[in-house]
Amino acid sequence: MISHQQWREAPERIVTESRGQRVIWRRCTDCYAIEGEPPGELRAEVRARLPGEDVAIMNGAPNETLSETAHVLPVYRSAPGAAPAVATGRLFVRLAEGSAAADERGRFGGLGLAIVDVPSYAPHCAWVAASSGRASDALVKLDELRALPSVEHVEPQLLQARSFK
Repeated sequence: MISHQQWREAPERIVTESRGQRVIWRRCTDCYAIEGEPPGELRAEVRARLPGEDVAIMNGAPNETLSETAHVLPVYRSAPGAAPAVATGRLFVRLAEGSAAADERGRFGGLGLAIVDVPSYAPHCAWVAASSGRASDALVKLDELRALPSVEHVEPQLLQARSFK
């Protein structure tokens, strides 16, 4: 499957919730991101680079000439004109206290997700990603993952440029 199709398959919107505040993120149609160095012909289209991350936000939509090896990521905004946020395809999952993320490996696998990391300080939490490696495959599973009985909270990893106040 070519990169622009992967980008189009990402959800139009994703929902996050923190401290009782719900945020609806809408997929940008005027930009996308590439993990790694953009191909030579696209370097002029770089809108921004995320410091500390190997991610470039690109102008426009990915075109059909992008190779299958380009790792295209969707970009979201919480409001028109808000800072763009790159969805990496990693999801942070918090289970009920006393649960072990490793014990949920089978349920995650049934959704096409795999555990990437379990923080040593929080064995009831895990970073998961799509077994396919595609960000869109993980993002479309947010609601199904949230519906699992042991899951208390799920957040997609969204990368943004730092802002200083």
